[in-house]
Amino acid sequence: MTTKEMLTKVINGEISDEVKEKAKEVLAAQEKKNTKRTEASAENRSANAALAAEIVAVMANDTEYSAAEILPLIAATHPNITKNKIASVMAVGAEDGIVTINPEYKEGGKGRKKNGYKKVAVTEETETEEIETE
Repeated sequence: MTTKEMLTKVINGEISDEVKEKAKEVLAAQEKKNTKRTEASAENRSANAALAAEIVAVMANDTEYSAAEILPLIAATHPNITKNKIASVMAVGAEDGIVTINPEYKEGGKGRKKNGYKKVAVTEETETEEIETE
């Protein structure tokens, strides 16, 4: 039985054991596909978090950068990185609390609005909390 035949029978209300068996097969295949996607997503997030930490390490304190301004800071170590990749990496950095995103930022104070990325200042209190939780 094909998936199309199964769905047609379900729509017509003809749910037999054969239809139930096909539905179980389709569901199992979908769950397997979703598991692979979740694993790949977790790997990408981990890599992006590491790259975000690397970018934050070269950012100056109290300075806001656009993706285009970050590009030359890391061009030596990551020559093939794009502004879009930087934007997705910095979004992960914002989730992790190491950068803030300002959607109203303008490069050089003029032009169109872009996302501005600013390093979160690390205080002694923050460092103490991290040590205590470990």
